[in-house]
Amino acid sequence: MKTSLIIEQPRLQTIIQEMGWASVTLVFWAIYFYLWMPLLTLIAWYVSLNLFNVHLIELKGYQSFLELLKYYLVVIIGLGVLLIGWAKIEHFRFSKKTGRLKQKVISLDEIAKYYHVPAHTLTSLRAARIINVHFAENGSISHFVKVNFSEKEPISHLCGAAIINPHA
Repeated sequence: MKTSLIIEQPRLQTIIQEMGWASVTLVFWAIYFYLWMPLLTLIAWYVSLNLFNVHLIELKGYQSFLELLKYYLVVIIGLGVLLIGWAKIEHFRFSKKTGRLKQKVISLDEIAKYYHVPAHTLTSLRAARIINVHFAENGSISHFVKVNFSEKEPISHLCGAAIINPHA
């Protein structure tokens, strides 16, 4: 089993970061729905109100529509029951599996031992805001770049970077 080299901990995001990404997602969904508007307009022109009036009002098509609506309702309820049933079966099948259980907490010493880095180095890296980690072929950390800058400085002035070799 090959382990991932990416350390992902979304719980460490601030509320501002979470709200920012949620806003970006919302904006792109709005753009996506906006792109469908020309097609919906074209369909509305094709169908038009006159066609609706002729088929549903004058030819009494609403009666067959109401009968067809009953079948649609049965199909929708059936699909809902199938979907909920399938979800419950999957929940019972996989509720005891490893992926659903709480993951164990790994100590700082275990992480340091795994990546062949001194524990005090990892402690100082945790305090850093930006770190660029480089991995060797065997999966250990070859070196990393710790970027230091104050919050008042713009990010374009990242001249305080220091390359640190953990094996030195």
